Amino acid sequence: MKLREGGIDRNLILMACLTAAGPVIWLLFDLITTGSAFYSFTGTRETVDTLERQTGPVDVVLYGPRRLGEVLQWPGMVGALAGFVLCLATMRKKATLAAVAAVLALIAFALMGASGLAIIPRYTMLAAAILAIFAATSVLGWRLIPKENKWRRPWQVTAVLVVLLYLVWLPNQYDLLHKVDRDLTDQSLVERDLEALVDDGAFEVETSRGTAEPGCLPISVPNHRAVPRLAFWLDIRPSDVVSVAAEDQPDAGYFLAPAREFTVENFILDPGEPGRAATRPPPRFKPVAENRSWKLYSTCGGFPKGWTGYAPLSEP
Repeated sequence: MKLREGGIDRNLILMACLTAAGPVIWLLFDLITTGSAFYSFTGTRETVDTLERQTGPVDVVLYGPRRLGEVLQWPGMVGALAGFVLCLATMRKKATLAAVAAVLALIAFALMGASGLAIIPRYTMLAAAILAIFAATSVLGWRLIPKENKWRRPWQVTAVLVVLLYLVWLPNQYDLLHKVDRDLTDQSLVERDLEALVDDGAFEVETSRGTAEPGCLPISVPNHRAVPRLAFWLDIRPSDVVSVAAEDQPDAGYFLAPAREFTVENFILDPGEPGRAATRPPPRFKPVAENRSWKLYSTCGGFPKGWTGYAPLSEP
């Protein structure tokens, strides 16, 4: 349906509004929650130097393709390039929309990196998803063109080569998936141990009235990953949980420290992140609870609810 004869299609306006809704809602959320509409952008950019990540126009050229390759892997990169060329050569009209979308996604990624944001794989996900379509057409796209088309036979040869490349790469991909599965399992174990401290009442102290209540804030944690988790589990404000990777260490409250190197490797993941080695509490902090992944110290006047002694859990 047209708004008027020869006017703009109503569906086109709807799609434009839906497209604009994402960034507008994001800006409004940042404005309401932080007071700055561009907090996500400026806050992320401020951590780039701290975390020693690549950024800037030069690094976009040097590291951008590598980050895209980390998502698509070599077979996907080769297949996407082959599919892109073959589609534009044989079915340009059908491929134009996807080609434009891929180019725009890559330009957006380049602009993000050039503006000061980190050049990391997850920022290439949109471009990679679009390019994956071309990777698929490099294998099966020849079925969309007539048998008499001169490109059909070269396309079939290309499809065989791309499939062979995927097969050769399969062991590497298996190792990668196995490593990711192991890492996620290890990270889940560390997070479960952190939740176990909460469930066991380690963050509660006995008050003079004899009742248990959350107290002795703030809670100092090794890095920002623990902030939303503890805030949610303990039903406290996120500002009551202080990341010593980003802020000064408070001289009172709780101090949460990794109990072993396993925790450091699977929870404090970025080797450039400050506070990575912050495993010892400041003076006056006394041990109050411990399990296989975490040690909890406190300057509170009491002890955790039901706490009968400082006895760390044994290794599984």
